[in-house]
Order: sequence, then structure tokens, then C-alpha cells
Amino acid sequence: MKKTINKLNAGGVYIAALRAALRFHPLRAQALTLICVTFMCLCAAGCTSTPTEEHIKVQIARHILPQAGEEIFYLENFQKLDARLNADKSYSVEVSYDLVFRKSLDEISAQLSSDARRSPFEAMDKGLEILAKVIEFGNFKAGDRIHKREIYRFVKTEKSWRLATEFSPEPQQ
Repeated sequence: MKKTINKLNAGGVYIAALRAALRFHPLRAQALTLICVTFMCLCAAGCTSTPTEEHIKVQIARHILPQAGEEIFYLENFQKLDARLNADKSYSVEVSYDLVFRKSLDEISAQLSSDARRSPFEAMDKGLEILAKVIEFGNFKAGDRIHKREIYRFVKTEKSWRLATEFSPEPQQ
């Protein structure tokens, strides 16, 4: 028991409560030691954690549904299929999901025409974004689905896991 405390102290961790418990009752001291060691293991495990499925879904949705994308389609049937921690400490995850179109191309064009009368520059920006979606997905109707299966790479930042395509460190000069 004292060896365990000495190891903890040698590692820079000083637990006064554990020493006090040793003087009173050996079983209480063992329980405290077990709790402390378990807590430290959990803390160490938290340092190497991976993103949750919900975090992955939110990050990918933010990537897929920028600006006009949210008006055109939404994500459904999101599923994390496989994942791995890479040698460079990034995290690769394979996901599948369906893009479900909210409106048809004709409905979006009609709405864009009415918006152009009120705010021509804003309508032009939306029009270009929608044109990019048309080029990517073709002529779509409301309710159409496109199944996607893709691999995304995440990097660990100080605050959370982020998509590698959206996070690039400052260039070194």
C-alpha cells in the first residue's frame, strides 16, 4: 500500500486524504487508492478519446449543408460504419447517410426569381450556390434521395475534434 502512495507521489501527485486514511483504517485507504487510480486512468483515457457519433454527424452536416444547402436538402439515416485512429493522431471515419431534397429544382428557381426582385445581389449569390448543387446532383425533385458513403478525416484541436478539411494551422514563415 505504501509503495502505491510512493509511486503516486513520485509521479508528482500528492494526495493528503490518502495518507490520512492510511493512519485510520487500511480498508478505507485501499478504497481511496482504488478510486484515485481509477480516476487517473479515466483522465488519461480522456486525453486519447475519439469523437462521438453525434459530434461526427454535426461536423459533417456543417460541412455538407453550408448556406443554400440547408434550403435544398437535409441529412437522414446517418450512420458511422467504421473508424480508426491514424498514426498521425488524426481520426478517419467512414459514414453513410442520405441527402433528402426538400424542394424540387423548379420550386427553388421560382423562389429565387421572386427573391431577385427584392434583393438582386443576395439572389445572385444563392443562385450561384444552387447552380453548383444542380451541377453536382442534376435535376432533382422534392423527396428525392441520394445515398452517400464517404470517409472523413478529423484532427484533434485544443477544444475538440474538427474536420481536417476545415482546420488548417497557420502557415510557418
